[in-house]
Amino acid sequence: MVCTQTPAEIMAWLVARKFDVYVVDSNMSGASALGICCTIRAVDKEGAVICLSPDDDDRETLLNAGADLFLKMPDGAMKLRRVLDDLLDSPKSDSVH
Repeated sequence: MVCTQTPAEIMAWLVARKFDVYVVDSNMSGASALGICCTIRAVDKEGAVICLSPDDDDRETLLNAGADLFLKMPDGAMKLRRVLDDLLDSPKSDSVH
């Protein structure tokens, strides 16, 4: 697992390797969740992208940009762990184990 705080860190990791799951927080400073989601999808078509946002108005835009799942915060926080466990247990997720 890698946590980033800036758009530059995101780009550096996207160039370095691909991940099974990406969790995008719409409250990240310096970048929009839409921009991050589009960038991930341009580089990695396989990894699951989960977008977190307190604003339900972001749902459609982020899903159309390639997010696989949108979770409205703070309620979605309860589902995030279960979703991550399910994704990481799937056969597609070889590099994590």
